[in-house]
Amino acid sequence: MVLKLNLQKEKRMVMEITYVIASFIISSILVNVVLGLFMKIIGAKAMLFNGKKRFVTILVVTWFIFNMIHGA
Repeated sequence: MVLKLNLQKEKRMVMEITYVIASFIISSILVNVVLGLFMKIIGAKAMLFNGKKRFVTILVVTWFIFNMIHGA
């Protein structure tokens, strides 16, 4: 009985972790798409966002959207 309960708890935890990771990946893909369109519209100024700076920007924006989705 106790073993069954623990198994359910672990299963729930795995599902929650999977959900969090999946939603983070989905939101990062959305951010990439939106930023991509944004860069295309800007054009010349998009050169500022190459390399590490762009990666950090994507990470930060993704984190904000991720937190907004989860209401944290």
